[in-house]
Amino acid sequence: MNWSMPPRVLQIVAVLIGICAVGGFAAGLRTAVGRGGLPGEVSPGGAGAALVATDARPVEVLPPLPPPPEPIPDPVAEAKAKAEADAAKLALAQARAAERINPPRLVVPPPPADKVGDLLDAVTPQPAEDPPF
Repeated sequence: MNWSMPPRVLQIVAVLIGICAVGGFAAGLRTAVGRGGLPGEVSPGGAGAALVATDARPVEVLPPLPPPPEPIPDPVAEAKAKAEADAAKLALAQARAAERINPPRLVVPPPPADKVGDLLDAVTPQPAEDPPF
């Protein structure tokens, strides 16, 4: 690759990035808390100080939530839903009337022809004489 900076400047920048990385790692090790514990596990230093919440109230004292607002009816959607329901009822009635006039007949398709056997006969012709064995 062709860099637009001189190699010496790139080396200085790389060293500065390395110093920052090592310094950050050292600062993390120095300020890290001791071994963590699992939930419910007793810490070796004993229990910490209890938190005091002066503005805390029991749940029973809180006022009840207001009821959710009622949805505003949409006359266009209601009319569309009614029209679709009417169209479905009409289609069902027409289908039932058509079944009464012309009841459906069971149509049995003919069995399929043996095309595999014909293909095998066409590809491998029968030998004119019997095999020697």
